[in-house]
Amino acid sequence: MPVLEVRPSKIEFFDNRSTKYTCSQVREQTGADIVFNASLFKMDSTLAPLCDIRIKGVTLSDDEFGYWGYGWNANDFRPVMVNSNSMSNYYNFVTCVALCKDGATVGLNYNSDMGGTRGRTAFGFRSDGTMVIYCFADSTSGASTIEGMQTKMLETYKCQDAINLDGGGSCQLSSISYGNVTSSRTVSNFICVWVKPPDVTAPVINFLASTQNGQGLKPGEKFTFQASLIEDSYIKSAKAIFTSENGDTLECTDYTYDYVLSNLLFTTREITQDDKIQ
Repeated sequence: MPVLEVRPSKIEFFDNRSTKYTCSQVREQTGADIVFNASLFKMDSTLAPLCDIRIKGVTLSDDEFGYWGYGWNANDFRPVMVNSNSMSNYYNFVTCVALCKDGATVGLNYNSDMGGTRGRTAFGFRSDGTMVIYCFADSTSGASTIEGMQTKMLETYKCQDAINLDGGGSCQLSSISYGNVTSSRTVSNFICVWVKPPDVTAPVINFLASTQNGQGLKPGEKFTFQASLIEDSYIKSAKAIFTSENGDTLECTDYTYDYVLSNLLFTTREITQDDKIQ
């Protein structure tokens, strides 16, 4: 981690040229759940953004080229991939290197100084609206070429569309629940994401729980379980009813659901008299 898979409720663009905040400061100031670096920019005191960028209705950079990028309006939580020639139709627009569109690769267009294996920040969307955020620093297991990023976002993470953002020493991400990627570099702008609150109704999952002696779930025994929850990958906690080989059941709610990895965590604990044996 961090490769984050979340359902956003709001996405905003943060212009950092005057504030010069760190990634974590932006998260604290905005109250966002996740903040990560965005566009290319001039490495000088101006932090002027490069490529085509529009933040909160103001076009900050508009060169002579056309790029695929993400445009969205103030209340949108699912940006759409459009050409930068139409970015004036959107409240926000960000681009760098488009990786895929409509479930297929697009031609990669980038300067040589963005090549090689290095830290990468990217984001994209699956067909069900899931937002995939990828952020790894230089010299980590997630460092990649842009060609590698195209494969990862399209084939590994199943994005319908995705763009690669500024990378290398600019890679940074701040969150409370999903991990962090830190950098000493001050960057020009950030993307801020608010995550959709989890469903308050915990599902019930039924499966067979094996015990050491096959006699069912008894006080003093220890059991280990794992389950996958695919109906809704945004539940933070869940209730499960465990059934032993002889039909005894145990209702347990004291474990957490890792909704970034989309798996219930392995858990081992001792059954006590307080557990409800039905």
